[in-house]
Formats: sequence, structure tokens, C-alpha cells
Amino acid sequence: MYLMSAHRTLIGIDVSGNLIQLTASDDNLSKFFRFENLRDGDVINEGPLANFTVEISTAGISFLRNGKYLCAPADLAPLVVDREWRMQWELFSLIPDDEISTFLSGKIGKTIYDIGSNNGDDIPYYLMKGDKVVAVEANPLLARQIEARFEKQIKSGALIVENCVVTIDEPGQVFFYLHKGEDFLSQLPEPDPENMVNFEKVELPAKNIIDMIRKHGPPYYIKIDVEHYDQKLLKCLFINDIRPPYLSCESHHIDVFCLLVALGNYDAFKLVDGWSVDKKYANHEVRGPDNEIVNYSFPYHSAGPMGNDIAGKWMNKDNFFAFLSHVKLGWKDIHVSRVDLPDHSYLGF
Repeated sequence: MYLMSAHRTLIGIDVSGNLIQLTASDDNLSKFFRFENLRDGDVINEGPLANFTVEISTAGISFLRNGKYLCAPADLAPLVVDREWRMQWELFSLIPDDEISTFLSGKIGKTIYDIGSNNGDDIPYYLMKGDKVVAVEANPLLARQIEARFEKQIKSGALIVENCVVTIDEPGQVFFYLHKGEDFLSQLPEPDPENMVNFEKVELPAKNIIDMIRKHGPPYYIKIDVEHYDQKLLKCLFINDIRPPYLSCESHHIDVFCLLVALGNYDAFKLVDGWSVDKKYANHEVRGPDNEIVNYSFPYHSAGPMGNDIAGKWMNKDNFFAFLSHVKLGWKDIHVSRVDLPDHSYLGF
């Protein structure tokens, strides 16, 4: 097993025996740090990680020594032990021996969760950005449309469709409310009595979001777009120590931003406006599967681009909050990153 940082850099050993970060292009396997066994609670006895205690969760792996965590700074800087609480850069993951060559080609480890897939219009872009896409859609009719539209990708294993309600509770059957006019307004929470006439109450299977991630693997990016339930899913992820490199969530309520800062510990923000996504991001330059630049047009009512495909620099939380207070909440997706550093002088304008 080989060790990878949150920056998707491999951990190696320099001539002095110190741990350093190496790019995937540096494919001399003898330079990379390798484990035989790694279990939660183990104390490592020898090597460059001697006397570190191993902490393993669904979010990743941490190393703790003398009350401080090992972290991998940005810009390929050497690993350091300098923080008493675990933040984004302390998380590591393992790559099996039989997958290392695939990782070095840049094609492993990017599982994208499309939670609230609707008609599947975001899926072609996500298939281009990730190694595997897990599309979660509660509406059985829309899920069948996705399965028919992407039959080839499902057969190849590139796409997995979960036709279920995503929840923070135990799996089982739940009542769900299908909107009669606009399918994207369907929701899990019971609508207000005055709006109930617009909904059809149905019983559908539900799955727990944490169980789903344990089944399909650690996320590279999670898109959350579920009406009136986004905050609960976010909080559940963070409480369970799941903070993916990239994440987005619709922001009708300021609680979304507060959770991303207070529990998510994110400090790199961008915003995508839902009303203008098909115009602003028409024939837009994005990075393709081999990191090449391709032109892609995002359809109306899609979520738009993610990560560094979004126009503009990353903002820190203070500047982003000021920017958000200016443009207001609504049909807008807040995007965050824990592998990109914010430009502290960038105000979003």
C-alpha cells in the first residue's frame, strides 16, 4: 500500500530518510513510501513515521505524535508536524499495490457523488472529471431515464445509479413528496400544508449517506442538491469526518455557509449562479480526463462546473461572506476546496 496526501500527491522518502511529497509523474516506485499493514490505533515502531499513532476513519487516515498531527502543505512542501487539531491537510489515503500504476497515469481515486441527479444533465461532465460517478436520484421515473440514457457507462462501471432517497437516518422506506409541476422541487421533508396540493406523497426506499460512501468509496467531489435537506446532509458528513477535496451545496440558507466554515473547516470558496450557468458557461474551457483543455457547454438548470473549472479565483471565508452578502442567497451553489489555497486579496469582483 502506498500513501497519498489530500493534495493527491504520493508520499516519498528523500535521501535523508525524511517524508516528502512527490508528483504522480515521478514514477520511480522506490521513492514512494509503502506500508504492509495499517490499522486504527497502531503505533508505528520504525521508519520515518516511528512513534506516530494511526487514526483511520471514513474520511481518511491521520498520523498523530506528541499531540500534533502530520500534515502535507501545498506546493509539494515537505511534510511537517505542527498542528494540535486535525484540519484538511492531515488526511491521507492508501493506494493498493495493484493500483499504483493506474494512479500514476492519473486515472484513479476520483469518485464523484451527484446527490440529487434529477434528469442526469450533470452526469456527462462528471464522467469527464471523475473515475467513477455515483448518481443518487429519488424519483423512480428520473432514475429510469438516467439508466436508459447512460446504459453504456453503467455497464462499464463508470456510472452507478442509486435510485433512493438519501437520508441521515437508518435505511428503509420513507415518505417522499414528488412535485407535480417541477420535478426538481421534489423533497423529503413534508411540505407546508398550503403547498401540499402541489405534491404527490409516495413511499420510496431510503439509504443513509454515510453507508453509501462506505459502499462506493471516499469522495473526490460531492454535489448536494436536495430540496430543504442540504444542511442535514452536510452536517452528517462533517460529523462523520467526511470532508472531500471538493464539495458543493445549494445555498438558499446561510446555514450552508456556516456549516462549511464551522464544521467543514473549508477556507477556499467559489460561487456558481444557477440562473446564468447555461449562458456564463457556454463553450467554456474545462480540464478533460487527461488534463487537456476542452470546450464544454453546460445546459440550463445544470449544476455547472466544479473546482478549478469555475471562473475566478478561490476566495477566503471572510471575503466570500462579504461577496455572498452582496449577491444574496438563492439558486446558487457554494463550492469549496481543501486542496486549493484562496487568494486573500480576491473579492469576487
